[in-house]
Amino acid sequence: MNGFDPKSQEVQELASKYQEWIFGRGQNGDILSKPNFERNAERNCNLYNTDSDLFFQYEEQRWGINLGWTSNAGEANATRTTRWFVARQNGMGSPITYGERVALGYGTHRSFLYYTGRKLGINLDWSGPPEFEWVILGGQFGTDVQKDTPVAIWNDTVDLFWIHFDRNLGGDIGWHNSKRWGAQFSKALRDLFDEYGDDVLKYAVASYFGAPWAVPLLEEALKRAK
Repeated sequence: MNGFDPKSQEVQELASKYQEWIFGRGQNGDILSKPNFERNAERNCNLYNTDSDLFFQYEEQRWGINLGWTSNAGEANATRTTRWFVARQNGMGSPITYGERVALGYGTHRSFLYYTGRKLGINLDWSGPPEFEWVILGGQFGTDVQKDTPVAIWNDTVDLFWIHFDRNLGGDIGWHNSKRWGAQFSKALRDLFDEYGDDVLKYAVASYFGAPWAVPLLEEALKRAK
């Protein structure tokens, strides 16, 4: 935690802007905690995002953490992705409340998301033990979080909101201060981006980080760009 208090006026004002997540879209009732995926399947939720209009899910990615989005927001995907769950520090018990630190899990094995550095993609990884670094905001502190209700999700390790984000590489997920490459480039890199396009830059970065499969793709993309 870097010193921001989720209860502060600044964070609360931002929370209203980033209330783009819905636990249990189309479901009723409180969000009830559970310590792991195997227990109490009825407490699982889907996780819908209003900005993407899609459900969030585990998804294999070439770059970054294996997270992504469903192809549509239909009922079949809502049911299939009902694998998210919320763990609290005292295990099972009363409903999850606004403002408490919780762990977010999906599926089995290394279920829990936590903040950590990455070369590419959002700075997240999977953990076996729960990591209590997430805070649900958008309602009065201490009151129960209801399913099918827009909320903001705050990470208390990095002090940022978790959002849908159109990322150059990896799953389209980020923080509220995330920037696409074009917004971060020096003039020289921006000129290369403008001349050769997004694909060339992707494969060039992958090659730099030691991905041998990216070399022929880079060569092909350069040929197409000429």
